[in-house]
Amino acid sequence: MNTDYIESPDYLVNERINLLLKHGYYGFKVDNVTYNSNRGQVVVEARNSNEKILTAYGETKDEACMQLIDLIDITLDTL
Repeated sequence: MNTDYIESPDYLVNERINLLLKHGYYGFKVDNVTYNSNRGQVVVEARNSNEKILTAYGETKDEACMQLIDLIDITLDTL
C-alpha cells in the first residue's frame, strides 16, 4: 500500500512553527493566539497584506500552528 504522505522530522516542524511565529509564512503573519474555552482548544489567526484571515485550532499552540501552516500551504496551492 503506497501513500504519498511523508512524515516531517520534528526539527523541520519546529523550524516551520518558529518561522511562522517570528517572521510569518508565505506572506501570512500571526495576528492572534488565544485559548477558546468553549472548544477547549488554542486558536491561531494569521493575516496577509490583502487582509485575508486564516484560522486554525489545536490542542496546543504548536498543533494549532501546524494546522495553520497546512492551511496556508493548501490555500496557496489552490491559487
